[in-house]
Amino acid sequence: MLAKLTIEHGCIPVASQARAAQLNGYLADLHCYDPNAEDMARLAIRRHLDAHPEGVSAAWMACTGVGEEWHVEFEPLYYALEAVALAPQDAHAEAGKFLGLLLW
Repeated sequence: MLAKLTIEHGCIPVASQARAAQLNGYLADLHCYDPNAEDMARLAIRRHLDAHPEGVSAAWMACTGVGEEWHVEFEPLYYALEAVALAPQDAHAEAGKFLGLLLW
């Protein structure tokens, strides 16, 4: 469950998708690249969350621990955005945002 912590030490459940329009744009690019990639990424996210109930960040989940190398199940997020990026070096940062929105 996602929650917003308040300054008064309260906790408000979050039910809406952050940046839904941006996520939908990313998903459209991903589906053009590989129609099965979203399911593969979401399954990997679910498996990671099941194994780490204490919580995770998208960066911890994506990286293999070898430099900036990503786990293979998340690579299509990068390649899909690289295919449509104005500058290929921007695809890495955008893919990180994309994974973060999927994790949301």
